[in-house]
Amino acid sequence: MPDSRSPHVRHTLFNLLGIGVPLVLGLLVIPVLVRELGPARFGLLSIAWAVLEYFTLFDAGLGRATTREVADRLARGAREGLGDVVAGSLLLQLGIGMVGGVVLALTAPLLVEHALRMPAELRGEAHRSLLVLSAMLPLVLLSLAVRGLLEAAGRFGLSNLLRAPTSAATFLVPAAMALAGATLPQILAGLVVVRAVSCVAGLWLVRRAIPQVRWRWPRQWRPLRSVAAFGGWVAVSNVLTPGLLLFDRFALGAIVGLTAVGYYTGPYEASTRVLLLPAALIGTVFPAAAALAARGERAALRSLYLGALRALIFAMLGGTLAAIVLAPHLLALWLGPEIAAHGATAFRILLAAVFVNALVHVPFSVVQALGRADLTARFHLLEVAVHVPITLLLVQRWGVPGAGASWALRVALDALLVFGAAGRLLNVRLRDPLAGRWWPTLLIGAGTLALAMLAAQVAAESPRLAAAMVLAAAVGYAAAVWRLALTSAERATALAAVRTRRPRRAPREA
Repeated sequence: MPDSRSPHVRHTLFNLLGIGVPLVLGLLVIPVLVRELGPARFGLLSIAWAVLEYFTLFDAGLGRATTREVADRLARGAREGLGDVVAGSLLLQLGIGMVGGVVLALTAPLLVEHALRMPAELRGEAHRSLLVLSAMLPLVLLSLAVRGLLEAAGRFGLSNLLRAPTSAATFLVPAAMALAGATLPQILAGLVVVRAVSCVAGLWLVRRAIPQVRWRWPRQWRPLRSVAAFGGWVAVSNVLTPGLLLFDRFALGAIVGLTAVGYYTGPYEASTRVLLLPAALIGTVFPAAAALAARGERAALRSLYLGALRALIFAMLGGTLAAIVLAPHLLALWLGPEIAAHGATAFRILLAAVFVNALVHVPFSVVQALGRADLTARFHLLEVAVHVPITLLLVQRWGVPGAGASWALRVALDALLVFGAAGRLLNVRLRDPLAGRWWPTLLIGAGTLALAMLAAQVAAESPRLAAAMVLAAAVGYAAAVWRLALTSAERATALAAVRTRRPRRAPREA
C-alpha cells in the first residue's frame, strides 16, 4: 500500500463519496421504479440502461487513452501541445458519439422486433425509448471524457463534484417522473437534459483544472497519434466488454422473456453496485500507474499494485460473505418476496463473481497503464468465443440462475488471464498480495461467515436481532482487519487519508 504521504487513498475516498452517495439513492429508488413501472417495463428500462452502457464504449478507447496520455505528459512536465491533445480528443469523442447515436437509432427497430420478446403494447414505447437514448449517447461520451481528464490532472475532488450530482439525478429524475405518471421515453428525455447540464459544467471544470487547455480548434492533430494507437486496442476491449457483461440479460429477454429480466435485474444491480469500490480505487490507480510507468519506476508500480489488491480484498471480503448468506432476506427486504423467490440463487452466484471481478480491476488497469492494452483486447476476444455459447446453454436450461452462472464463469476465466498477464509484467505471484496474512484473513473470514449464518437463522423470527448481529459482525470485522490484517504502515496510510489538502493547480503555460 502506498506510504502515508501518498494521496492515492484520499483520492479513492473522494471517488467513493462521488459514487457511494448516488448508489444509496439508487438502492432506495429502484423499488419505486419496480412498483411504478411493473416488472415488464422495469425490464425494458434495464435493457435501455444496458444498451446505453454498451454504446458508450463507442469512444474507440479514446477515454482511457486520453487519460493515460495526459497523466503521462503531466508527470514528465511535457506540457507543449497538451491543449491540442485535450481539445482534439474531446472533439473526436463527440463525433464518435454522434455516429454511435445514428447506429443505435437505425438498429432500434431490429432490437425491438427481433432481439427481445415483449408484449405487443410495449413495442412502440420501446422504439421511442431507444431513439431518445441515441440522442443521449454523444452527451454521455463527452461527460465521461471530461471526468477522465479531471482525474488525469489529479483533481478528484472536482471530478466527483461533477459525478455525484449527475449520478444522483440519473436515479432521482426517473423516480420522480415515474411517480408523476411519465412514460419511459419521457423519463429518458429528462435524463438527456441532465447529461447536457453535466457536460457544460464539466467543460468549465476542465478549464480550471488544466490551464493549458484552450477551447479552440486544435492547431496540430499529430499529438493524437499516440492516443489513437493505444486507444485502438482499448477500443476492442471497450466494444467487447459490455457484451460480455450484459449478454446474460439479452439472452434472458430473448429466451425466457422480459419478466425474467425484471427478476434478474434486481440481483444483478445490487451485486454489481458493489463494484463502486474498485471503480473508486481504479479511478486513482490508473493515472498514477500511467505516471509511474512513464518514469520507469517499476518498484513503485509493483508496490501500488499489491497495495491496491490488499485494500480491495480486506474491504470486500466480509461484506461479500455476509451478503451471500443473507441473500434471500436482503432481496425480500429490498424488492419484495416475489423477486427474492426467483432471484436469490442468481444473487448469491453474482455476489461471489463480483468479488473476483472487483479484484481483476487492479491488474487490468495496471496492464493497460503499462501500454499493453493489446493483451486485454486479445483476452476479451477469447472470452467472447467461450461466453456466448455457454450463456445460451445455461439460460435455456436454468433461466435466471443460469444467467448468473454464465456471468460468473466468464469472470473466472477473465481473472485467470488478466492476473497471469500482470504477474508476468510485474514479476508478481498470485499469492503475493496476502503474503504473511493468510491465517488472519482466513480466521476473519470464517468468523464473519459464522455470524452471518447465525443471523440468517434468526432473521425470520427476529429481524431486529438479525440486523443487530449483522451490525456487530461488521464492526468486529473492521476491528479485526485493522488490528490483525493490516501492517502499521498501512494503518498510518489509512489515517493519513482523512487529512484534506487541496491539490496544487498546474502552472499556466508560458
